[in-house]
Amino acid sequence: MAERSLSEVEKELGKRDVLKEEWKHQVEQLDDIRHSLYQGLSEESYFVRNPRELFQLRIDIVDVVAQSLLLELQAGGGRGYFSKSTSGFIRRWNEGAFLPIVSPSAVQLRHISSDKLKIKKIKNEVYLFKLRF
Repeated sequence: MAERSLSEVEKELGKRDVLKEEWKHQVEQLDDIRHSLYQGLSEESYFVRNPRELFQLRIDIVDVVAQSLLLELQAGGGRGYFSKSTSGFIRRWNEGAFLPIVSPSAVQLRHISSDKLKIKKIKNEVYLFKLRF
């Protein structure tokens, strides 16, 4: 979703070059997330041993999608809202709004990733999350 939004923004950069730096930043963020995900998946059980890193990637992608959609809205202006628009912006906007609340929500993952939670491994792949006070 972020990739498509950033692609749509790129098409408009000739007319809206003021957005170029922000666009570049989001492209870099997306590339970093993709690289970290591939790297973690290439090492057997990496995310099982490091669940907070996977949670952080999920949080980061929600943020990149949100920022990419806002950029697309700014780059395209009001035409994305037209009922006969073929850009698919409204569909992406609606889907993007849903991402932060998909269970586990981004807020739940932020809470789990905070230092207030202790992640304890039970057996091979089951984790117990306990709040530390």
